[in-house]
Amino acid sequence: MEEKGIWWKRIINWKNAKYVISSVVSSILEFAVFFLMTSIIWKDAKEIILIATIVGRTLGTTLCFFLNKYWCFQVYNRTLIQSIEYAILFVIKLYLSYFFVNMIVDRFAINPTLIKLPIDITLFFVGYLVQNFIIFRKPKEKAE
Repeated sequence: MEEKGIWWKRIINWKNAKYVISSVVSSILEFAVFFLMTSIIWKDAKEIILIATIVGRTLGTTLCFFLNKYWCFQVYNRTLIQSIEYAILFVIKLYLSYFFVNMIVDRFAINPTLIKLPIDITLFFVGYLVQNFIIFRKPKEKAE
C-alpha cells in the first residue's frame, strides 16, 4: 500500500541532507580562508578584507559546485555549461543578498547581520531549487 500524504519524505531525504552538508563544508572553507587571510597572514591590513572575501567565497563556491555536482546531485556530464550556470546563480544570489539587506537596512534602520541571515537562508533554498531543476538536472531519457 502506497503511503499518501507523507510530505516530509520529499523534504527530509539523503540528497537534501548532502546539499546542506556540502553548503556547510563550503562555508567552513570560506570562513577559514577569510580568517587566515585577515587574522594571521595580514592581521593589520584592513584593505585585505575585500580580497579575503573574494578569495574565500571563490574557493568555497568552487568546492560547493563540485560537491553538489558529483556527490549531491550525481551528474557527471555538462561540466562547462553547469559551471557557467552555477557562476550566474552565484552572482545573482550575491546581488540579491546585497540588494535586500541594503534595502531593508535603509528602510528600517536595523542591524545588517540580523536581516542577512533570513535573507541568505531564503536564497539557500532558492539556490537548491535552481540547482536541482535547472543546473544539475538529469537528462531525460529518450522514449523509443
